[in-house]
Amino acid sequence: MNDHQSPVNRPESASFNPPVNNPYPAAPGAPLPPYFGYSQPPAPKKVWVYDIVAYSLLPLAFGIGLLLDLLLHTQWSLFIASNLFWLVCLVAISAVNWKRLKTNKILWVVAAQTTLLCIWPLLFKGSLAFGIHTQWVIPSMLMFFAQSAVSDLSLKQTGAMTAAWLSGWFVKPFSAIGHFFGATASLLKGDKRAIVKKVLLGLLLTLPILLIVLPLLASADAVFGDMLGGLFRNLSLSSLFTHFLITAVATLFAYSYFWNLRFGTALRQPENARQPLDTTVCCIVMSITSIVYLLFCLVQFTYLFARAGLPADLTYSEYAREGFWQLLIITGLNLLLFGFPLRYAKPSKALKVCLSILVGMTCVLLLSAFVRLNLLIGVYGLTWARLFGGWFMIFLAAVQILCVVRMCIPAFPLISVCGLLLLTWFVILGYSNPDAIIVSANDARGIHTVLGNDGFFSLARLFT
Repeated sequence: MNDHQSPVNRPESASFNPPVNNPYPAAPGAPLPPYFGYSQPPAPKKVWVYDIVAYSLLPLAFGIGLLLDLLLHTQWSLFIASNLFWLVCLVAISAVNWKRLKTNKILWVVAAQTTLLCIWPLLFKGSLAFGIHTQWVIPSMLMFFAQSAVSDLSLKQTGAMTAAWLSGWFVKPFSAIGHFFGATASLLKGDKRAIVKKVLLGLLLTLPILLIVLPLLASADAVFGDMLGGLFRNLSLSSLFTHFLITAVATLFAYSYFWNLRFGTALRQPENARQPLDTTVCCIVMSITSIVYLLFCLVQFTYLFARAGLPADLTYSEYAREGFWQLLIITGLNLLLFGFPLRYAKPSKALKVCLSILVGMTCVLLLSAFVRLNLLIGVYGLTWARLFGGWFMIFLAAVQILCVVRMCIPAFPLISVCGLLLLTWFVILGYSNPDAIIVSANDARGIHTVLGNDGFFSLARLFT
């Protein structure tokens, strides 16, 4: 018998039908052709062996789903309910990735900032505008916290971190839903079935105890009795289905996300991903932009700083009101214009000169925006939008200093440090009691303040 016909060398899954008069004998160890009596073995299917960690994610995900359903139907304020949910998610994510987190000091800073924002509604109940902003800042910070804990990325790999952040929202909550059913099915097999039966028996024995204890507690405390009565009074078939649907869907998404955090593949920066930009092109772009900024700065020094005079039909308050927010947006765009050449272009003296000029022009733009804001507040009073704009200008001024540091120290992670600084700036703004600042500033000018109605939420007055 030839080697290729030996049952020892063929896969176990292949059916053995000895060929007759095989004109093309295969070399020893070569794949067996299916048309000579051997069927190709199927590709081995990866079978997951679920352990105690995978099983522990089941009650954790169910708890997240149940909490979400309870908070969606609670009478608490939106800020308190949603922030409590995010705070529980922060604790759950920390528990899932404790080994990685306990050695990462930067992530502990992010966790502390997120916690401060979560408990903020308990301390400051008046600032509606800041509270609304926390509803997108907190989940954004939490996603950065979670993805940074499971990825092998440095602070300088901004593009890869952005991809990981987006993956956390649009991929990980869905890609491992099948493992929820796999872990559940594995839990019901073999020796584990006895444990599940014991848990179900314990829950079944708890039910009659609750039927006795709950009425006694309800009769002992009127408030607790009203809460309990309202819970059962509002139950119906449709409400039960709604509760079940919300809890089930949230549980599936939560388990998929936690499973990816615990067992998923860590994202790494691809090698040679950096594509250098042409230094000459970058210098030309920044030089032309700087000339435009120079002309604008000359106008600012003439009309805004020196007060040389304006057209007859234009007051200084109107002049300031027209351009403050536009200058703030341009300053933010300048950061991108500064960062891309610095990160992706080949270093040179000409490039450093152009970047230095751009930073100088940006400082003049910030000064112009500050003067305009001061004129606006003096005439129209302080609103949340103007307070936030002024606070953001202080942050941008600090960023200009960091840009100079980045030009001197190439290894300095500019964008990541700016992101952490912005989060810190935002937390400080919230804990400085912005409503009190607005009322105090307007009272000093004899302006009546209506909190929560300062025009920030109106698109028509957003740039006022």
